[in-house]
This record gives sequence, C-alpha cells and structure tokens, in this order.
Amino acid sequence: MVKNKISACVTRLIQDADVGLAILAAISAGALFFKLTGTRFGPVALTLLVACLVYLLVRKRTLSVAAGSQTSAGPLGYLAFNAVFFALFAASLMVIKFRPELYVRPTAYFFITVALTSVLATEIMSLPQRGRYAIHTLMRIVLITVSLQVLPQIIFYDSLSGSDVWDHRYYTQWTLATGHTPEWAYGKIPVFHMIVGGTSLVTGLDYKFASLLSVGTFYIAVLPLVFLMVKRLFNTRLGLLACLALATANWYVYRGVLDQVPHTLGVVFLVIIIYCVLFMEPAVKTVFICISFIALATLSNTLSAFQSTFILFIIWVTIQLYRWLYREGSTWASANLWVLSFVGMFSHWMYVTGAITSIALRIEWAFGLQEMYIKPFAQTAGVPQGEVLLNDMGLLIFYGISILGVLVCLSKRYRNSHVFYLLVTGFAFAVLGLYAYSGSKWLLSDRWLGPSVILLAPAMGAGLDLISKVFKARLWQRIMPGMLVAILTFFMITNATGNYDNPIYSEKTTLRYSNTSSEMAAASTLTEIIHSRMIVSSYYLGLLRPPYQPPELQQPLQYEEIQERLVKGDFDTDVPIVVQEYNTSRNLWYGSLGFVRIDYDLKENLSKQGLSRIYDSGSVFVYLKTRIS
Repeated sequence: MVKNKISACVTRLIQDADVGLAILAAISAGALFFKLTGTRFGPVALTLLVACLVYLLVRKRTLSVAAGSQTSAGPLGYLAFNAVFFALFAASLMVIKFRPELYVRPTAYFFITVALTSVLATEIMSLPQRGRYAIHTLMRIVLITVSLQVLPQIIFYDSLSGSDVWDHRYYTQWTLATGHTPEWAYGKIPVFHMIVGGTSLVTGLDYKFASLLSVGTFYIAVLPLVFLMVKRLFNTRLGLLACLALATANWYVYRGVLDQVPHTLGVVFLVIIIYCVLFMEPAVKTVFICISFIALATLSNTLSAFQSTFILFIIWVTIQLYRWLYREGSTWASANLWVLSFVGMFSHWMYVTGAITSIALRIEWAFGLQEMYIKPFAQTAGVPQGEVLLNDMGLLIFYGISILGVLVCLSKRYRNSHVFYLLVTGFAFAVLGLYAYSGSKWLLSDRWLGPSVILLAPAMGAGLDLISKVFKARLWQRIMPGMLVAILTFFMITNATGNYDNPIYSEKTTLRYSNTSSEMAAASTLTEIIHSRMIVSSYYLGLLRPPYQPPELQQPLQYEEIQERLVKGDFDTDVPIVVQEYNTSRNLWYGSLGFVRIDYDLKENLSKQGLSRIYDSGSVFVYLKTRIS
C-alpha cells in the first residue's frame, strides 16, 4: 500500500513537473535570498522566488483559460497600427537628426522606442497574425533592432564600437595585405576575419562598414530564425512576441552594437545548430549541415566552439531525461554528434591553436579558482547599489517572465519535447551567465548572457501570454503584454549594457566605447610625434597602433596602462601620459582593472607632480614631466 502511494506520488510529480519544480525553486530561492542579501546574487534569487510564487498563484486560472479571441480586423485595423508605428519611428529619426549633443542620443529617442515596442505588442495581441501580416510585423521588429544596433554606429561615430574590435580590424587588414592569415592569436580561427575581409574586398567598404554589412546582417538574421523556431513550437503570435522581447534585450543589443567580434558571429552559428538539431529530420544531410556549422563555430571563436559542444551535450541529456520521464521524445542528436564535436574541438585546441592553456585559465577565472584580472565593478568604481540594481532591472524582468514561460511549458497542457530541449538549454546558459554576472566574472558573463536571452526568447513569449490570461477582460488581455513590454524595453535599452552614449541613470557605469573624429585625429598626430613608451588607457591604445607593416619592419608599441597609476595617484615618471578629456571629465576609466573611478582632479594632480601639458587637441591631452621635483 505504501509502495503504491509513493509510486502514485512520484507519477503525479512527473506529470505535474511545473508545480514540483516551482515549489522546489521557490524554497531554494528563498533560502538563497536571505543568505545572499546585500550581494548581487540577492536580486537574482528574489526574481526567481517571485516568479515561482506568481506562477503557483495564477497557474490554475491561466491554464484553464483559452487565449483571448483576436479581432477579425480588415485592412483598416492594420493600417491604423502601421500609421502609428511609422509616425513614431519617423519621430525617433527626427529626434536623432536634431539632437543637441553630437555624440549622444536624446532621452526622447528612448521613450519613443519604448512606445514603438508597446504599439507592436498591442497589435500582435489584438489582430490576427497570419501570412503577409506576420511577415510585415516581423520586418518592423527588425527595423527596431536596426535602429538600436546599426544607426548609432553609422550616424554617430567614424570609428568602431567595442573594446576588442581594434585587434580584429588589425587581423583583417593583415590578411588582406598579405593574402594569408597571421600566425598569432586569431590566425588559427579565421572565419570572422575572412568573412569581413572578403566583404571589404568585394564591396570596397572599409572595415567598419564591411563588418556591419556581413556579421551585423547575420546577427540581425537571428530574429527571423527565432521567429521560425517559436512559430513551430507554439504559434505565430508567440513567435512575434518572443522576437519583440529579444529585439530590445540589452545583451542582444550589446553584442550587436558594441562588439562586432568573432563571438558575435559564433552566436549566429549556435542558433543555426540548435535549429538544425531540433527541427530538421534526422538524416545524413542534416548531420552534414550540423557538422559544417559546428566547424564554423570552432573556426570563429574558442568560446563559441565550447558553447556549441555544450549545447549538443545539454540537448542530448534533455532528450534522455524526457524519454525517461515521459516515455516519448526524439532519438535525434545522439551522443555521437556531441562526442564528434567534443573531439574535434579539443583536437583543434591541442594541435592547431594551442588554446588549451588559455581555456584552462578562463575556467579558473570563471569558478573563482584564481582571482580574475578584472576586479568586481562596484568595488573598483564605487557604484551605488541603487544604480547597480537599476542596470540589472531589465535583465531581472526578462528572466522573471522567462521563468514563468519555462514553468508553463512544463505543464501538461503545453508540454512538448522540443520545447523541453530548447528551454532547458537556454536555462543552462542563463544560470552560467547570471553566475558570472552576479559574481562580476565579466569575461564569461557577457559571452553567456547574449546567447541565453536568445534561447530563452520562446519562454519570454510564453510568459507574456500567460500573464495576459490572468485577466478575464479581452481588453486587458490585449494591452497587458504591451505594458509589460514597454516597461521591459525601457530598462533594457537605457541601462549601461544596451546604451553607452546617454547615461540616463548610469552616471557611474556608462562608458562611450567609440572614439570621436577629434580623438581619432589626435591619435593619428600622436603616432607621428611620440616614438617612445607612453602611458595610455588600454582602449585608446587601439587607435595608436600603427597600420599594417611586414613583420620585419613592425615595431611593437610600448605602453603602460594608466589605470594602475590612477588608483595610486602616482604619476612621477618621464614617460608621456595620454589623457582623454571624456574620461577626465567623468573620472571614470576602463582597462585592465575593470572600471575605476577616481575621487581627485587628475589634471591638478598631474600639475602638482611636475607634469605639463605638451599637446592639447581639445579632446586628447598629453602630459610630460618638464622639471625635477
């Protein structure tokens, strides 16, 4: 009798996996929240706790309620929404065109973009989305992404955006000039540089626009691919909601606008691999396509190679788990595929790139086995806890709604093997990313959070749909997702990750990752007049590196990182010190120590230590010791 009761209880828990998981997660999150209060892990645990409790409260009501019926609208309904959308979009362009500050998007632009997403979300929930109407809505979502990712790079700056892009420009120029890839660093994983270099060669565009045209286009194409996945898993409406939430997600915007780097391209290959494994028929052709994209991910970025293998492993594990729990599911994506990927990846690291030691070092950084060279942000920059929380708010809301979506997709009504595989994989990425992000393991967090928001986009769509069903009135069912998307979009596109030019509430956390025309001209002048070792920030160093030269003529640029001296306040040196006015005016610097904020006047400090200004372009200064103290 007892054995039968236990068996029946276990069976019920398996069938109602959403309830059991929500209860277990809520208990764990509550314990973690009280233990980690005051740390960056605290809000993450609180988000999980609130999401689980909300789901348990609304579960019975929402799962028994059908989705609100949509208006059978004719052309006039679509015309009205389109007129409002394009009027707002035109207004956002006009606001940028007549901006009062040359390198800053006006605050009005962000509020108009929030209104754009709210209008689109309301349209998606109110009108039938089928055929050409769905395609047209998807095109407008892509238009919002282009506005957030591409326009700032084209209109605002002549330079590249991002912290590592200068290195990759150099590798690409080397490849074009010599006809072969270099022997160092990314020379052994050349796909990114070959694509950008090939685009530049064919079109005649410079590196910046060649990168935007090739890699940027591939990255934006992730949106239609996510739409197709969610449409096959659920329906067209949830596919559009998922794409809309993803289009404005800060880590998706960040990867597209700030870092046109190999991992950006690698993320595209990761999404394609997932699509092939989950939705293509298990055949020799599919295996060949999967292996091809695994190879491309391996040859574009070291971490992308690991992530593709990790994805295949997680999907295989979830397939086995789902079949064990529910006696059904796919047999595709067998162990052979991920073992082949694993062997290929490690063989490439061991015998081609020699990257195995750097991978081991990054694993030590990731799990705290060795102190990472980038110190925690709040520690070095003295960022107020409230500002940190505001910057995290968008991500927390995104994951909170996604958790609701994960739980509802595990319920008996919506359970599907492919949904299970995809959401578990996305959740694994999110856990690793949030662990790194909350612990300030920055090098890993931004490489995991980007793919995680893409993989959890289906759960986001399901979560928004769940919330809409809480209300009986059809009007509220239609406008509530629009209101939530508006709130989410505001925090996503205004925080320090998605917005680097207008610090609306991120005075101590936002840095401009692009150089102005004046700063670029100053760099060109400095390379002509300074031939000695110099003290300069690691970011501005990218502009000072000389153009392509053959190895036998190339002289390595000797420099010393300014941040260490900023922390100590010691500038007693005979080496020229290069200072950007932008950083000086805000006393915020980024480099090998992470973000550092100083509490003294740098120019006054330099003067007291006997240094005089020998170069002044208005945007860049050079100081040199001219007398003995």
